[in-house]
Amino acid sequence: MPDMKTAALWVLGVVVIWGVYINSPIVFDFSIYWRVIESLRAGAPLYSGQEFYYAPWSLALLVPLTWLGLHAGAATLNTMTTLALLGACRASVGAVEGESAERAAILTGVLNPLSLVVLYMGQWDPLVLAGVLLGAFGGHRKNPWSWGVGVLLVSTKPTYALFVLALFAIAWLRFDARAKLIAAMFPLLALVGAGAVFGIDWPLRYIEHVRATPPTATNVSLAEHIPAFAAVFAVAGVGFVLSRTRAAEISLADVMLALALGFVCAPFIAGYHFVVASVPMAWIAARDRRLGAGLWVASWVASGVYFGAWSGALTLFGIVVCGCVAWMWWRERAAASTEVAAGEQRQA
Repeated sequence: MPDMKTAALWVLGVVVIWGVYINSPIVFDFSIYWRVIESLRAGAPLYSGQEFYYAPWSLALLVPLTWLGLHAGAATLNTMTTLALLGACRASVGAVEGESAERAAILTGVLNPLSLVVLYMGQWDPLVLAGVLLGAFGGHRKNPWSWGVGVLLVSTKPTYALFVLALFAIAWLRFDARAKLIAAMFPLLALVGAGAVFGIDWPLRYIEHVRATPPTATNVSLAEHIPAFAAVFAVAGVGFVLSRTRAAEISLADVMLALALGFVCAPFIAGYHFVVASVPMAWIAARDRRLGAGLWVASWVASGVYFGAWSGALTLFGIVVCGCVAWMWWRERAAASTEVAAGEQRQA
């Protein structure tokens, strides 16, 4: 449990963040959500031309925010996404030696241009990242409540997190019967509720909606520019997920690698989606300070080149992050194997 000083600092932080956002005249993405919800209130079906590409259960959070008004709702959502990114980076860091190393790793994930742009815009992706960590820890600790909330958040925007959801499913198989039932209720209730409110054909409408009205942002995904290369990462991701079906448990390192592989081979990635790299960056920085610092510098260089001349700079940066995550995953796996072997020798 946090002490009173820490709790007070968190409360102060929330007040300050909300105060900054409420005084901003720009509402960015929340204005899009606002128009979508207004069209639904006017009787339009979901996915009928609106610029909306999230799962229906995301509206369970967005609709109440519109009751606050445009600017207050935007400020509240932006505050939530800021706290979600901070929490995801903190959770990814885990236990490290020394508070300074912990802070440095968290700041690596938060104070980079990929995060700062999204925090200013109020994008949804930090909530997905929070779901990734909630689901990962829920699976590891056999906690169906954390797992369920994580699955709901990740599945609101699963484009780059399909491998993560596959690992969550593998983790679910390791739950006991009672935990399986509780965890399964989260996605089942979301699907049933979405069908009841928006019609059971909403998945078909969603597919047609994406085909007929694709996002207007520039697609810088590897799949868009070098599809054969993206297919290699997709095959690697499928192979990796299948290999984890034999693992005793799904580790945080597994989830980080699944996230990185899924991001690199995703069919649509815009510049603001690269905030997804921030959590793996924090995770890496907590385990290798030099590599984390190198990625932090590279994020600024890649962003500068992206906005200045070449959109492929961020695509290349995503591949580099994926390679670094794979390297760290291999290191952790090798260290664990060495520890197991040493333990067996001591017992012999």
